[in-house]
Amino acid sequence: VIAISWVALTAPYTTVVTLAYSCSQSSTCCPHGPYFRPYFRPYIRHTRLPQVEFGANQVILTRTTECLNRLPDVIRNSNAMRLSVPQAKGLEFNDVFLVDFFEDSPVSSEWRVLNTFLERVRVAQGRDGGGDGGAGGAPGVSHRHHRYVTVEVPVTRSERGDLRPLPFDPAQHTALQEEFKHLYTAITRAKNNVVIFDRSASKRAPFYHLLRSLGLARVVTTSLLEDGADAVKYGLTEQATSSAQEWAKRAHNLEVHGAYSMARKAYLQAGDPVRAAAAEAQHLRTEAAKSESTSERRVLLADAAAAFLAALAGAAEAEAAEAGSKRAAEGAGGEDDDVGGTARVA
Repeated sequence: VIAISWVALTAPYTTVVTLAYSCSQSSTCCPHGPYFRPYFRPYIRHTRLPQVEFGANQVILTRTTECLNRLPDVIRNSNAMRLSVPQAKGLEFNDVFLVDFFEDSPVSSEWRVLNTFLERVRVAQGRDGGGDGGAGGAPGVSHRHHRYVTVEVPVTRSERGDLRPLPFDPAQHTALQEEFKHLYTAITRAKNNVVIFDRSASKRAPFYHLLRSLGLARVVTTSLLEDGADAVKYGLTEQATSSAQEWAKRAHNLEVHGAYSMARKAYLQAGDPVRAAAAEAQHLRTEAAKSESTSERRVLLADAAAAFLAALAGAAEAEAAEAGSKRAAEGAGGEDDDVGGTARVA
């Protein structure tokens, strides 16, 4: 089951949807099959949120790197892994928190194409007797869509304009096609759960409505901290949720994919300051290569060199300490042998 839900982490008032690839709810507790009846309610940010711990298997994704810098301090100063959607390519996490994807998207009303898609799915289901198969179907709608059982979702007056259908035009909607690719990349980074939060009511409306209408969405209206089970499920607790080994594995994974800044953070969580310094040096060198300012590039390269030297010094100290411990252990073993030998001679 993949659920999109959201705990009030980024704004005083939040609205949430959830997405599920499959639903394990029985018809008893879920009378509409795999559909969670959604409802909305503002939730005031929990005062204890700064104490929330994210694990090595959770990540917060934003549309671009610039959007990462606009995340609230409570998140940027936490141990949470934070990446842009392009940076996350090739990576996998148990839980993905997608923040303000539609708010930061360069397209706006074009998202209404999803309303047209939903209409065509409904037409296809009607021709096929509710979507259970058959020879009919609306043009352009594959039979693989017929497994969905659409439900009627209440629409507010403010949503009606955003939910008007818009025909898809490949020539005019090239930017929208790119956005779909990014959205696909973001959602498929998750192995278990996807959590979506978005502040743009108009731009998010078509996608939220599509998920709800296809029975793939539900709304979480309270902080996950108030429900211990959900907090653990989504990797949100007030204690460490990952071991040092898990953090080290995640750090190496991030480093291989060039996400050096987050690799540094993960290495620190793993208790490895030497590799953290090396990752910081790599990050600074990468930033220097991007800089168009000669003076800024020199400063960044100097800082990168200092970080590399700090990593080398730390590695040398660690090696010396390990060698000293080994000699001490061997010396203690030798003394035991002498004592044992004397006893045997006697």
